[in-house]
Amino acid sequence: MKIVQWLVHEVRELYGRALYFLGCFTLILLIIKLVLEHYEISVAIWPRILLGSFIAAKATFLADKTGIIKKQENRPRYINILYKTILYTLMSIYILLMESFLKSLLATKNIGSALDKAFHENYTSPVLAIIVFLFFVYLNYNIIIEIDSYLGGNKLKKFFFGLPQQRNI
Repeated sequence: MKIVQWLVHEVRELYGRALYFLGCFTLILLIIKLVLEHYEISVAIWPRILLGSFIAAKATFLADKTGIIKKQENRPRYINILYKTILYTLMSIYILLMESFLKSLLATKNIGSALDKAFHENYTSPVLAIIVFLFFVYLNYNIIIEIDSYLGGNKLKKFFFGLPQQRNI
């Protein structure tokens, strides 16, 4: 029963972030799929989108909760936004490199060649384009979070997803 409670708690904590990243990752991978389809290359994108959005949501959640990212009152908000965006982007690059390294290691069984292959695979124009896209996804995410924090928390969500209030004039 504790597993079910833990799972419900995880879903409640991550659903907003995961939906945001799901939308963003769907956009970029759909663009990639359409470009590759022009060259008659088919790709399964939904497993990567679902896994990627959950990993990004969990990584940002853990970074925010564990103190890796500390808000300081004496810094301007744009510094906090840029700091978090760069950190999240670097975390994503690390995850991309580790995924590629592990795939290469399973194929080659040699750490040196697996590292070399991982860096060469991820230093291509499509991967660099994805990294730039991720930077702007995280930038928008952090701007939204800072605006919500400035408004007092959850007011931005209520503004967008709540029903408009009737005003008597």
